[in-house]
Amino acid sequence: MPTPPKTVLSFDTDPQSASTTSKFDLAKAYIDLGDRTAARQLLNEIVKTGDTSQKHRARDMLATL
Repeated sequence: MPTPPKTVLSFDTDPQSASTTSKFDLAKAYIDLGDRTAARQLLNEIVKTGDTSQKHRARDMLATL
C-alpha cells in the first residue's frame, strides 16, 4: 500500500509581513466599500514599509484607484 503524501503546513511568523497582509486585506475591504481614501492611505503605508514584492503590489493597487 503506498504511503500517503505528507501535508506540510507553512505559517508566516514574520510580524511585519503579517501586519502588511492585514493592511492589504483591509485596503481591499475599503475598496469594496467605496472608501478609496482609506484604501489609498493604507497602500501608501505599505509602499513606505513593505518589502519589494509588497511595494509592487501596493503600487499596482494604487494605480487602479
